[in-house]
Amino acid sequence: ERRETAVGALRGLLAMRLVSVAVVGLLFLLLRDLAVEVLNAPPAFVDIVSIITIYFALRGVASILISFHIAKLQARTITLTALAVRILELLGAMYLLSAGHGLREIFLLLIGTSLVQIAGLSVFLRDSLLGSQIGGSTRPMILRGVQYWINGLLEFVLGKQANILLLSYFLVGSQAIGFYDVAISFAHFINFGLTTGLYGISVAAFTTVAITDEKLLPRYWESMSRGLVLTVVPAFIFAVVFADALIPALYSPEYQPSLRLFQLYALFLAGTRLLGGGTAADYLQALGKTRALVFSSGLSGYVNLILALMLIPRIGVLGSVYAMGVAALIIAGTHAAYSRKLLNVHLPIRTGLVVIGSSAVCAALTRLIVSNVAGINLVVSLCLYLALFLLISYFVKPLSADDAQLVQSLGARVSAIANLFVRPRAVTVHLNGSRLELTDRQKFAFAWMPESRVAVDVGSSSAPLCFAIGMKSSTAIAVDIGWTALQKLRHTGCPVHPVEASALRLPFTSNSVDTVFLLDVLEHVRKDEQVIGEVHRILRPGGTLILSVPHRGIFRFLDPQNLRARMDGAVDPSKIHRHYSDSDLSQLLSLKFRVLRKHYGGLFLYPMTFAVNNFFNKHLKLHWDRFFKKLGDLDNDVSWGKWSYNVILLAKKL
Repeated sequence: ERRETAVGALRGLLAMRLVSVAVVGLLFLLLRDLAVEVLNAPPAFVDIVSIITIYFALRGVASILISFHIAKLQARTITLTALAVRILELLGAMYLLSAGHGLREIFLLLIGTSLVQIAGLSVFLRDSLLGSQIGGSTRPMILRGVQYWINGLLEFVLGKQANILLLSYFLVGSQAIGFYDVAISFAHFINFGLTTGLYGISVAAFTTVAITDEKLLPRYWESMSRGLVLTVVPAFIFAVVFADALIPALYSPEYQPSLRLFQLYALFLAGTRLLGGGTAADYLQALGKTRALVFSSGLSGYVNLILALMLIPRIGVLGSVYAMGVAALIIAGTHAAYSRKLLNVHLPIRTGLVVIGSSAVCAALTRLIVSNVAGINLVVSLCLYLALFLLISYFVKPLSADDAQLVQSLGARVSAIANLFVRPRAVTVHLNGSRLELTDRQKFAFAWMPESRVAVDVGSSSAPLCFAIGMKSSTAIAVDIGWTALQKLRHTGCPVHPVEASALRLPFTSNSVDTVFLLDVLEHVRKDEQVIGEVHRILRPGGTLILSVPHRGIFRFLDPQNLRARMDGAVDPSKIHRHYSDSDLSQLLSLKFRVLRKHYGGLFLYPMTFAVNNFFNKHLKLHWDRFFKKLGDLDNDVSWGKWSYNVILLAKKL
């Protein structure tokens, strides 16, 4: 019944669109001469405006037919008709341009291809379209469809096409306008070419989540925004750096002057992705926020026209690019403001900055290698750039745990690949008005922790991890040799059972614990083998050990405690941190545990921040602990491999 109602409503909307096309065409024929006389407008201008209006009306009809096919899961039909139409448009445009025709003829061609697409889509929907029953009220859908049409018309007429008309009005010159058109078109080709299929996915996802579980909308919004940043921004950076080779190869050497125009506009479009560009628009469209879309399109179009009128007379085509770029940022920013107001989401600025920095480094390295090796073409350069970007992404981890969770449904292999580029989710614990945040190794430890019945944090002190492990375990126990730290946990109301004991003799029965944390403990004890033996004893078969120790990396000499001990002349081995190599850990855990995951974190910034923080606390009485922890956390998130200062691992009891 619902399906019939939806199909009937779509038929009604389709009928209204067809009527609008007929009305627009009739008005064009009847009022053309009157408009020229009354408005004193050039006939060519009136023709262009009328043709563009008819074109958008036809595109609206095609979009409804596409919605029919999407509802019936007939993606193949959409793809084949779209491909045929694009080929016709390409061949027709090449012929018209070679014959010396202009914008009017190009849009007449687009009208013709739109009619072809409408006919092709209608043939496969004849059974649905020829029904007589129209179920449900079509008024809301018609109003919404009109608003979407107005939104698309504003974006088109008040954007690039308006600027081309203004450039013509100010007599910039057809050659310069051609350079401008190539620059803008190439940037849009990258921007929309990489995200064409994602539009339908994101709109469908937002609609489904809004119906099933509205609380998940912010997570979907943020993950999709980061995904688009990771998809589009690296392509823009590569195209900007290699534009001098790409534009002549894809167009012609004659369009070399388009280079600077494209680079500038591409950077503007990359900036829109940091504001959630694309995702925010899809979200507003999926939830029917058409007024927000129309307002943002109108505002950006208005700004574009004002800036173009101010800048084109002064700096020509470059002024039009600045106007378009600022307008793109405004429309993305307006969409983001609406999304933040409705969902309270976080913009993907951190991910964007990381991706921009990584992409810039990879592009510079690729350019350097290419310039020193003869015979490397664009395809090889692109492959080299992608390989370098994947390598750096493995270290900087641009994705979050939410992103990895979203791709789990795509298969175990895809999920495993995504996890290579995921940083653990930051965990903030609120208790009695206090705000505690897990950083560095504790963040990784909590992310790796499985759901447990009994979890024990050995050598817990009063670290924030104690406040969090109860979130994943029925019984959480903190073990430390210092009763003062345990008392502090008890006084703060931490939901953990404090136990005073040594790691050398743990007061638990054998095979009784599911998860044991051993973070920064082994380097403080003399008999590390005995500690590992005790942990192995209390863990049930298949139980989890999460262990972290200082790693024997290249900057291990910066260890703050060891430096202080040596300056104080300490000779007691217990006052000196031990640093473990991979072979040390393998020997220590052999025959008892199987290592499943490792993370090497921190280079020199990590130990230096602790040293500076201790100096500020002790000598300057400045308590900037949170700032220095954040700074060290950034370094620890990066996996520096065998050079790292720390290592944390996840192991299972054999």
